[in-house]
Amino acid sequence: MVISAFMPYIEVMIALIMKQLFRILDRGSPGSVDSTKETKKTTKQAFIDLYSGPVYMIHFKYSTVIMQVYIAFAYGLFVPFLFITTTIGVLNMYIVERICMYYFY
Repeated sequence: MVISAFMPYIEVMIALIMKQLFRILDRGSPGSVDSTKETKKTTKQAFIDLYSGPVYMIHFKYSTVIMQVYIAFAYGLFVPFLFITTTIGVLNMYIVERICMYYFY
């Protein structure tokens, strides 16, 4: 549960790094002679797919929140730390998703 509480930050960082890496590979390496600001994509749709945000898959977000709450309610009576972990996890997911909606998607 502790891992799933902080996993949204890790997922966003991986997605941002991959997005920037693909854009850098499209433009060419910065130190090369051929490093103009032009794209290597041959079609407009490939360019749009590379430089636009990803599709927002809300069903994964709902399932993660439901899973955390279910585990907290199922085992929280025996392990009260789960309620705190679930609260932190849902709050972290809310913060990350709000920031991603503004800047990433």
